[in-house]
Amino acid sequence: MGVSEEEIRLAVKRLNNIIKNDKVNITSIIVDKDDFNVYIELENGMNLELSTSEVLYQAEEQVEENKKRMDRHDVRQAIADDYIRVMNADALEGDGTTTAFLAGQTVGDYSTAIDFDSITAVQEIFMDNDIDPSIPKVAVVGPTQVRKLMQLTENTSADYVRAQQLQQYGIAPGWLGFDWISSTRLLHPTAPGTDIDCLFMTRRAIGMNIPKDITARVAEDPSISFAWRIYCFAVMGAVRVEDEQIVRGKFLDTL
Repeated sequence: MGVSEEEIRLAVKRLNNIIKNDKVNITSIIVDKDDFNVYIELENGMNLELSTSEVLYQAEEQVEENKKRMDRHDVRQAIADDYIRVMNADALEGDGTTTAFLAGQTVGDYSTAIDFDSITAVQEIFMDNDIDPSIPKVAVVGPTQVRKLMQLTENTSADYVRAQQLQQYGIAPGWLGFDWISSTRLLHPTAPGTDIDCLFMTRRAIGMNIPKDITARVAEDPSISFAWRIYCFAVMGAVRVEDEQIVRGKFLDTL
């Protein structure tokens, strides 16, 4: 067979797809070396019989699928990091000069937490810049800011929002003119739990160039005994293009 009984047992435990209900646990595993079968007993009384080759194949498939999911997640996180970086950094112009983030496009000074007044101040800046109110806007805040907003009467009372939306999302979609996104990738000038740079913008604020979109390759990796590894990469870059379309909120990262 080329594999030990213990390896088969570990493979069985990795097979999430052989148990249809996550609440059902495996109570016993019997490996029959004579007929090369694996007998699995579940706590609900159900019994499964699989060949050892099927167990190992399915376990390997599950591991590869998890690797693919992790690679896709890493690429999305890298894209988010690049977006957040260019939103806060100096923008590189075509002539090689840079443009700093406009001081007038900022709300707060890290001395107070996010609140109803600060969000309306953000909207005031957009209106002063003659941004069409119908243009979709996004608010990117941290988990602490979401919790803070969920404690505001203006966000939780049925006098202001639909109760059903609040039950589903925590923050009502479109509340105060924004689609709300919670992110753990935002910048903390001092440290997490101290201060945070939240971002409010339209889709016209950032320009992105993608010379090579997300690409995947499969190859053997000598560092892991020549096992097959999935590589995922992309070539892309972003820059602020319309400073009037983005506002930065400097808030305390506390309640």
